[in-house]
Amino acid sequence: MNNLNSELPADIVECKLNEFPSKFEEILSPSIVFERLGEAYEDLDIELFGEIEDYLDKALGTENFFTSWHQSDFSGGDGVRLVSFVDNVLKVEHVKKFLELLEGDYSEFAILCNVYEDFEEGELVGSLGVFSKLVLTSNTNVFCTKKHGKPGRLGLLNPNNDD
Repeated sequence: MNNLNSELPADIVECKLNEFPSKFEEILSPSIVFERLGEAYEDLDIELFGEIEDYLDKALGTENFFTSWHQSDFSGGDGVRLVSFVDNVLKVEHVKKFLELLEGDYSEFAILCNVYEDFEEGELVGSLGVFSKLVLTSNTNVFCTKKHGKPGRLGLLNPNNDD
């Protein structure tokens, strides 16, 4: 985690994977914040969706959409944008960009990043919640994926994706 702390301009909170959903819910902005926005919420949500999509298209390639990353177009009205990644794709630079996006108008939103062994099997290997000034991460040091056969780094703790 020391590497991560020095690279991200945010507080880092680590928890176990099974604790992640409840911790994430605790940190989320209250739903009343988004209810008060009314129709403006939908506009902000669509804009943030586009910002994330544009960035990931450039950073990871449009051709990799659905093979290494995917952003859900569903909005539950709770200020959460959901982005899924295949193991070892999510990097510190992506999290930095997400933190930048969550400044200003989007500061009450959160980006939930779920990392899967692959999209076919659907096994969740880790989660990351990005908030305007905080990153919540599941206990990344305990991951071991079948694909790599050794402790996973989710790409996040290994910014250069070196194995």
